[in-house]
Amino acid sequence: IQNESIPIALTGKDILASAQTGSGKTAAFAIPIIENLPDDSTDIAVILAPTRELANQIYEVFIQLLGFQNSLKVVSLIGGESISTQLRSLKKKPRIVIGTPGRINDHINRKSLSIKKTKILVLDETDRMLDMGFEIQIDEVVKRMTKNRQTLMFSATIPRNISKLAEKYLIEPKRITIGSENEVPKNLKQETLKLKSNEKYEQLLNQLRFRQGSVLVFIKTKYACDRMAKKLSFDGVKALAIHGDLKQNQRETVLK
Repeated sequence: IQNESIPIALTGKDILASAQTGSGKTAAFAIPIIENLPDDSTDIAVILAPTRELANQIYEVFIQLLGFQNSLKVVSLIGGESISTQLRSLKKKPRIVIGTPGRINDHINRKSLSIKKTKILVLDETDRMLDMGFEIQIDEVVKRMTKNRQTLMFSATIPRNISKLAEKYLIEPKRITIGSENEVPKNLKQETLKLKSNEKYEQLLNQLRFRQGSVLVFIKTKYACDRMAKKLSFDGVKALAIHGDLKQNQRETVLK
């Protein structure tokens, strides 16, 4: 995805790209942004991401790529974090703004953030943003920008609703597809166990006991997620729950 996207993005053309999550999309747009934002300008880049965690990951990639000597300032604007800290960061006139649609809209409405001079807009994991119901908020952000901008849209899949969004926001985009959509990554092994409902928990314990490293267990509801973490902890498995009802500092503690 980097080989295909970076040369095109450097020319200023719009891109509609699909590639598997974890394939290196962040550098595919971060490197052209750093190259194409001149030091003697007030133009900015705005990156929208579906989740707080992804926005923070993108922020960390930019910090690593920029190093200490670069004059470009970066800010991460996400929900669950202190508004006052973000307001102080925005007063320093960051040129790269990363965040979730809701919090970026909050700052626009507070007039603490102006995006009129957006030179580059990135929509990362667009399919997830639409799945999470962010389309109206994305529209609110985009309508505050000039049409004379570069837009880079990245998604794991390109279903019809993504294509319609691309028609609305992108101008003659270059279409890039890495791998087939919904293709299983080559280094991923999948197994299925068919079990009765009363067998599931014991089988989960067996799996956790013989597997090495970290394990993600996906649960249908937040309540069931909390209950499962407590149950596993009671049975000697170090487990914590993470879901949308946790405060941001709690989510970060779980991830650490």
